[in-house]
Amino acid sequence: MKLPCEYPHTPPAPEEQYRLRTLCPYIREANAIFRPTWRIGPRRLLDYIMVQILDGTGRFRIEDTIIEVTAGDLIWIPPGVYHEMEGHAPGNNLQYIHFDLLYDPSRSHWSARFPGGTTEIDVFADKMHPPLHDSVLDGWCGILRQGDPQFVTNQLRRIILTYQQTGASGMLAASLLQQLICHLIEQGEMQRRNTGHQTTMKHAMQMIQSNNGIQQNLATLARQHGMSVSHFRKCFREHFGISPLEAMIQARMHVAMDYLMYSDASISEIAERLGYSNVHNFSRAFHRQKGISPSRCRQRKHMT
Repeated sequence: MKLPCEYPHTPPAPEEQYRLRTLCPYIREANAIFRPTWRIGPRRLLDYIMVQILDGTGRFRIEDTIIEVTAGDLIWIPPGVYHEMEGHAPGNNLQYIHFDLLYDPSRSHWSARFPGGTTEIDVFADKMHPPLHDSVLDGWCGILRQGDPQFVTNQLRRIILTYQQTGASGMLAASLLQQLICHLIEQGEMQRRNTGHQTTMKHAMQMIQSNNGIQQNLATLARQHGMSVSHFRKCFREHFGISPLEAMIQARMHVAMDYLMYSDASISEIAERLGYSNVHNFSRAFHRQKGISPSRCRQRKHMT
């Protein structure tokens, strides 16, 4: 039975539904400090840690990877991951938070201070943060090269100030952390889409040029690249500064120029080969592109 005045409502994507149901951040420790030349030896944590270097340089080891860090870098280390940290002279201003992404009152209430050398953590299995089963967040480890750096810096500062004002994690601090994570997810997905679109658009242009812009339907071209016509047209223009139709016309006119300069085909024959219904439409298109008529172009061939 429908609810009174019920209208169709588009649900979030499945992964977004999962995050809505499960993600409930809990901040265990948050601080902004200056550390003179410093080092934290090998350790593993039971929770997540996010560290942002505000100035200076340093070196982190995460599992078997050595990372040279510098101002602005945001480092994300999941639970159970072997890591070491050190800051180079004269030191670092940095921000960091220890946190859970899945709050559990039976598990989450403990101190975050694990010193260097704490690598055997199996004995604390009851306090270990459980797996997320999130295709995006499970892949984060090391430097996160996504997001607006200024937003990330300011949001971390807000999280830390909110946490320190209350002395404990609460809904406001948790919501600020959730905003930061959403920002990082969205920015990362945007980067992946842009990278994917770049490859897709290059392939589309190659198809247009290899076919000389002839007998290509925009709807078919968009469908071949998994897009709607409007989205394909928008992405194409963003990458090349012209529409797909303009690219097709340019490709045809490039071929037309070759025909006019290096063949004996008549202008009518060239128009037909390039898919124009009559020579007048071809001549107008050629003139708009080249600023010269086909016949004048042909005359120049004999003048050279």
